[in-house]
Amino acid sequence: MGRALAAAGKSGNTQRLARTILRRALGQAERRGYVARNVVTLTDAPAVKVEERPVLTPEQAKQLFDALHDDRLLPLYVVAIHTGLRQGELLALRWSDVDLGAGTVTVTGRSRAGVRW
Repeated sequence: MGRALAAAGKSGNTQRLARTILRRALGQAERRGYVARNVVTLTDAPAVKVEERPVLTPEQAKQLFDALHDDRLLPLYVVAIHTGLRQGELLALRWSDVDLGAGTVTVTGRSRAGVRW
């Protein structure tokens, strides 16, 4: 399974997720007596290669904000860059998640809208 996923160009994280799902499914099948042994437990999990992602410098962030000064989504970009929240977390924010007095944002959900920005 892992080699096939790797040959298909899937990331180490995707390979690890597939292995986890298969391990859990076979574990349940083993507990119910459908299989004699969960053979996935005999294998090593694939290594997940952590890639460093490029980040904006403060100067680049300022240039972005300046270029977007009239864009209706500027506040979203400001929050994204200052907090590091993921797209789904940003799109799920509601005013009830924001405490301007305390200067905090609480992530309580994920967007299911599938909106790209």
